[in-house]
Amino acid sequence: MGFDRALSKAVLDAGLAVAAEGGDRAALTERLSTIVSKTEAKGRTGAHVARTWVTPAPRATGFIAWAVENRELDPGRALLHFGALLATEPFVVPIAAAASKQVERDGAVDPDRMKRELRRAVGDDDAAAKGIDNVLDTFRSVGLLLGTAERPLWGRLSVPKTLGGWLTHALLLARHASELEIREWRTAPELGVLGRRPTGGAHGYPLLELHQRGGRMVAAERS
Repeated sequence: MGFDRALSKAVLDAGLAVAAEGGDRAALTERLSTIVSKTEAKGRTGAHVARTWVTPAPRATGFIAWAVENRELDPGRALLHFGALLATEPFVVPIAAAASKQVERDGAVDPDRMKRELRRAVGDDDAAAKGIDNVLDTFRSVGLLLGTAERPLWGRLSVPKTLGGWLTHALLLARHASELEIREWRTAPELGVLGRRPTGGAHGYPLLELHQRGGRMVAAERS
C-alpha cells in the first residue's frame, strides 16, 4: 500500500477521458505524455491513473464504468475523482478519514499531526509520510482542499442526489465490505470531504440493492 505520486487534476481528467473513449493503458500513456514526462506516463503516475480510471481492479470495474458513463453528473469532476480514488487506492482511505476528523476537530488539516496519528495505519517511514503529502496534494489539485499547503482546509462540495448511490458504493469498496448500513453514508469519516450529504443513499443507483437487516437498511452490491 502506498501513494508515491501526487496526481494533478489534469492527469486524472486525462484518465477519465481515455476511459470514456474505451482506451487502454497504451492510450493512457500516450495521452499522459502530453502532460507529464514519458517516463512518468509509462511509470508511477501512469500506473496510479490507470488503476483509478482505465484498468481498475475487477470488483471496481462496474463502479468505474458507471462513473465514466455518467460523468456529466459532475461537470467539475472533483466528486468523481474523489470517489474513484477512494475505491481504487487503499492508501487514500485512511488519509481521507483522518483529514475529515481533523477538520471537524480543529477546523483545518495539519499534515504533521496526521503523520503522527496515522503511524499504525500507514507506517512511520519516509515513504508513508511522502504518501500522505501526495494524497493531500492530489485532493488540493482536484478541488477537495482549499487553503495553503501548510494549513489546508476542506472545500465543502455539493453532492447531488444522483451521485449519492455511487459514493455509497465507493465507501463499500473502500472498506472491502459486503454490505453497508445506509446511515453510514451520512456519518462515515471517509466521506467527510463531502460536507452535507443528501438523504437517499443508494436509492436509484443500479449497482447496489437495499435490504432490511434487523430493522436496519443496508446496501449491498447487486448480484
